[in-house]
Amino acid sequence: MKKKFYKGRSDIIFKGIFLKDSNRDMLKRLIEESINKKVEILEVKASELPKGNVYEKGKILDVLVASDEGEINIEVNSYSDEDLHKRNASYIFERYTSSVPVGGSYAEMKHFLKIILLMLMRKKVKI
Repeated sequence: MKKKFYKGRSDIIFKGIFLKDSNRDMLKRLIEESINKKVEILEVKASELPKGNVYEKGKILDVLVASDEGEINIEVNSYSDEDLHKRNASYIFERYTSSVPVGGSYAEMKHFLKIILLMLMRKKVKI
């Protein structure tokens, strides 16, 4: 019987591989190869972003890592559509807006990095 080979193009498979504690070295290498810089992973954080109110659309990130370089969000997109850039931008904007408390200074804002792994372009998308 031929073994089935799964590609990491879906969120479920990607998370199943890279969120396992036993595969932390693979996650670290993926980040380092993507940004061409050494990083220390401090924590893999909850991926569901808090909602401001009941009418706000929920946001669930694929991977959110706290590192010595700041927060790193990795998103796997199996295809591109008209809303891809807006959706991915909304995730990072949410992290920025929630990082400064009332009365806080923007100078203390965390550093955020977003890595988007795009597997396939379905059609030409305006940016």
